[in-house]
Amino acid sequence: MLGALAADRARFADLQTQISLLERSLSELQSEKKLVLERLDSYKYPVLTLPNEIIAEIFVHFLPVYPLCPPLTGPVLVPLRFGDWMHPSSLRRLLPNVLVGNLTLGNDCELAVDDIVTFPEAPLLRSLTLSYTAVRVPTVILPLAHLTWLKLHRVYRDEYVAILQQTSALFQCELIIEVGLDIDPPPTAAQIELPRLEILALSTVDTLGASSTPTGCLDDFIVPALRNLQVPESFLSPIYIDTLASFVAKSGCKLQELRITDRASVSEESYRKAFPSTHVSFEE
Repeated sequence: MLGALAADRARFADLQTQISLLERSLSELQSEKKLVLERLDSYKYPVLTLPNEIIAEIFVHFLPVYPLCPPLTGPVLVPLRFGDWMHPSSLRRLLPNVLVGNLTLGNDCELAVDDIVTFPEAPLLRSLTLSYTAVRVPTVILPLAHLTWLKLHRVYRDEYVAILQQTSALFQCELIIEVGLDIDPPPTAAQIELPRLEILALSTVDTLGASSTPTGCLDDFIVPALRNLQVPESFLSPIYIDTLASFVAKSGCKLQELRITDRASVSEESYRKAFPSTHVSFEE
């Protein structure tokens, strides 16, 4: 009996030593991860260095003649995406010349502003698909709290965070995220708790020819009931499997199905080895 106790004490001390070594190694990796992310975040895209005056000129010179409207893609998107529109002082000098021709067409017509649109007649709404055009209309109020199925098409990170924070009953969610920089900076401490979500599919769409891809999106979610996850490998950059493992551990979920799309950096075997109890598939 005493011999067994002595062996257990020795084993306990050995385990403590191993745990300390692993914790030290993990701490070093976390520090390196932080430095890498800081370097990635410090990069400034050239378009963000344009002065507001130049952005204003782009806006003015590419507006088509009334009644035509600008296309969904093209140079006008530059000021819409990256300009300082909260305080457009540089536009005050230019906008009157642009608008005066269009405003005179209205003569003495009164200005009409739509009221906020609500949907009280849809209390049983459970499934919903929203495109970027609907998401960016602040006057539309939807009964999001009752949704169990939601698809958001071409949304930015700040947009889907604001919506999903109101959808605690979701069972299935598909996010098609716009590639590029957000209109507003991404939330640094976004928290989306979806206790009933079992299926989450993430993908991207590139309408601006941007080379960047969203990272850190999984950090927004706490999904303890998640069973099925689809995610592009680029979302997991720069530490891929560790990012995915951290997401699963934080949520406390038990993944049954994992689909990695656009795999390019990590081998299929590495994913399967990291998640032995999960069915892992790939889509190139």
